[in-house]
Amino acid sequence: MNNKTLNIFLAFLFLYITVGFWLCYNNTFILDDNNIFFGSDCARVFKDLTERVANHYRIAVHPLMLILLQPVVSLIDSFFKDPHRTVIVFQSIIASANVCLVFSILKSLTKNKSTSLIFASLYGISFSTLIFTALPETYIFSAFSQLLLWHYAIRLTQKSDGLSWKNILVISFLGILSTGIILSNAITFIITVIWLLWRIYAQNIQQGLINFAKIILTSCALLVFFAWLQKYCFIHTPFFLEKLGNAFSEPRNFEDFKYLDFNFSFEKINETFVQMFSAPILAPNLFLIPGDSETIPDFQINSGFSWKNLVVGISLYILPLVIFFKNFKSTKNIDLLATIAIIILINSILLFVYGSKECFIYSQNYLYLIFIFAGIVTNNHGTEIFYRLFFQLVLIFNILTLREIDITIFNFTLVNNFCPKWIFQSLVITTAIGISAIGLKKFFKNRKSSSPPPACPAHAGQPVAALSNTPLKSLASETFSDRYFYWVNFYFIFILLSAVLSNISKIRG
Repeated sequence: MNNKTLNIFLAFLFLYITVGFWLCYNNTFILDDNNIFFGSDCARVFKDLTERVANHYRIAVHPLMLILLQPVVSLIDSFFKDPHRTVIVFQSIIASANVCLVFSILKSLTKNKSTSLIFASLYGISFSTLIFTALPETYIFSAFSQLLLWHYAIRLTQKSDGLSWKNILVISFLGILSTGIILSNAITFIITVIWLLWRIYAQNIQQGLINFAKIILTSCALLVFFAWLQKYCFIHTPFFLEKLGNAFSEPRNFEDFKYLDFNFSFEKINETFVQMFSAPILAPNLFLIPGDSETIPDFQINSGFSWKNLVVGISLYILPLVIFFKNFKSTKNIDLLATIAIIILINSILLFVYGSKECFIYSQNYLYLIFIFAGIVTNNHGTEIFYRLFFQLVLIFNILTLREIDITIFNFTLVNNFCPKWIFQSLVITTAIGISAIGLKKFFKNRKSSSPPPACPAHAGQPVAALSNTPLKSLASETFSDRYFYWVNFYFIFILLSAVLSNISKIRG
């Protein structure tokens, strides 16, 4: 993590924690009921993140969320001793990491820091990103897991001539991390792996197929192992493979099949467009409907026509497409852009059939693809000026809408409640995390500078001096892979340790 990336991380971390405390600090009623905000299941997700003994009935859709995320939440909660505040801080950290990953991906593809920063920041201040740092939901985590996979895959295509067993294990783990949070991410995982192998093994299809089989088999083995481990830790949790089997054997009793809607009217097409593409980026038109009680209304999105839809459509869809087709022959990363377009199209169709009312929250999973696509094809000075102005427009409208939520839903004014104590608390937490991040950065930097270059398998046994003739691309690739492999192992051991401690506390309790 360089200084630029670290500064981006800390700036957005402060923004997200402040927004989270602003909206939810004294209003924990949003954790008592679902569907208060845009159909999101805040109460269920909050329990999945914080409670070991609970009714984790949605495990068929979010199969490994408990074992993958709850140990981290427990660790953070040991500092705050407040589950609500812990979840806000945790989601803020993940959302800030998402912005950094988008920035890093765009910078590696466009070689333009300014363009990368603009589109990463646009992603960071998008309405759904701001909202879901305050509201407990799965979508911030889903985007993070998929962004990690994309970041790793893109770097491999730039620095590697083939896949080692370390690469295969890391790819499989990142795929399980993504699929384990939301099962539908398996489609994105498979498409991403196909693109990665095609880029690396275009001249050796047989080897590519062999590695594809290795990745799929390794992923399935990890999936079964983590499913068993999750059942071991959360004894009252259903075994998700059994739940998934019941979904196909008894589809009429499976909850998610009840949401299927095969209405192909123009109104539904417009509603899907608004809720999937426009509303998650630029603050939508909002309205209230009667809720389960007189004091807690439901906060929903108006899917009717609005000039905001045109602004988003022209800025992030029409303009990039015009530039793309105009410069088709000279545009780089055509295969990557095609892969992104296919994933967005498949996801759009799935959400259209699944039910457009849920599109807004589910679109968070793939919102990063929209900004990566636009950032790649509009990488020039002229569009930088345009998107700087677009950034200011999005920021203004999103802040105004957050203020509307503040006044309408929580029944208190911005002036009376946006008090310095929240800003001060956010600043203290951000500073503490920043000091830890800087310390880790210096540790790894000193460790890297004091250690000799890693010996690649092809150069095993050679002295350091002999490695001076080794291609720098190969060494850089090995260093990058080792770094990911180290963190994957660290996280894996952390989860295993948490599983043991969870079982011990379960026996004692």
